[in-house]
Amino acid sequence: MRKVGLAIALALSVTASGCVQSRQYADVQFTPPKGDYRLLVMRPDVTVTRRVVFGSTPDNPTQHLIGYADEVDPDALFAAGKAWGIKVVNAVE
Repeated sequence: MRKVGLAIALALSVTASGCVQSRQYADVQFTPPKGDYRLLVMRPDVTVTRRVVFGSTPDNPTQHLIGYADEVDPDALFAAGKAWGIKVVNAVE
């Protein structure tokens, strides 16, 4: 019976050690908004440059870069059966 209690205590301590609180610090020029907040989510300053089309083709059945959304039409590629599993994502700087 004592071994079971020890095993449970060990399992709980391992589980609890997996919960790690992280803290990040803002730039010195940051001023927090007014109000009572428990959580403040900050988005990184990124610029979307172009939209990129990924998908699978008969030549390469694994998902890969097909082209840029302003150069290829993902809907037309899928409708013609030339590509499948198409995903359009933002390319950021």
